Amino acid sequence: MGRPKAPFFSFQGSVNVVMHPLYNWTYSNGVRQALQRLYRNDSNVLISDSGSLTSVNYGKLLDTSKFCLFVRGWYPWSGRLGDIINSCCVPVIISDDIVLPFQDIFDWTAISFKVPEERAKTPGYLKSFLSNADGSIGKEKEKNLSSVFRRLQYNIPPKENDILSLLIESLRRKRYMYPLKRYWR
Repeated sequence: MGRPKAPFFSFQGSVNVVMHPLYNWTYSNGVRQALQRLYRNDSNVLISDSGSLTSVNYGKLLDTSKFCLFVRGWYPWSGRLGDIINSCCVPVIISDDIVLPFQDIFDWTAISFKVPEERAKTPGYLKSFLSNADGSIGKEKEKNLSSVFRRLQYNIPPKENDILSLLIESLRRKRYMYPLKRYWR
């Protein structure tokens, strides 16, 4: 009995939530449910319905997967993107309305793939897309991801080019995009 095969791509998180209790929203725009249905019997893909992201298994899953899916939940964003980047797994972003962090500094196309929500729900599309990207493009994104990973680390004391300098750089850029108004004279 050998070691279990690492998944080609994976996602772990809540899947079987259907409607928002207060609003008429479908959870994840139906993307998580569709992915689970499409890849339920695929031994190379793991879509796990588990809300617990603190388990050791979640970290191992991210560390061993070739591609890690970042799929919207109730909202376009989630802390999972940080988990994926910290594991140096190539993110596959399936969230049409997301505003990515530090997109004024990082070229997200160099470190991740973005798949439209409706395309991800199409049978066979996601696996075919990632299989085609698995060669040199995927390896290049993985290499680029390691430099971004270092920039997102929080250090005590702060180090050059870590998250603190990234935040300061982002705020500096925004200052010139949105000039300060004088409220006191």
